[in-house]
Amino acid sequence: VVIEQAKWDTSSVRERLRSRIDAHVGSVRDTKVSELTKAHKVWTLWRGGFESARRWSCARFDLLFGCMVRTDLLLY
Repeated sequence: VVIEQAKWDTSSVRERLRSRIDAHVGSVRDTKVSELTKAHKVWTLWRGGFESARRWSCARFDLLFGCMVRTDLLLY
């Protein structure tokens, strides 16, 4: 949009605004991806430990009682 009376050209202002918005969006996206990656790593480590503990308790139950544990009956 060009304002005829003052001979202003708003295209440079719009481009700077668009550039700043894009930079902000990129920064927010990078921060969010980093947070999600950290959360996923923590979840994976926690879940892995939980799975190992559950497997060990099943194996221990098998050794104590001499029977197979049905994993579909375990509560998660």
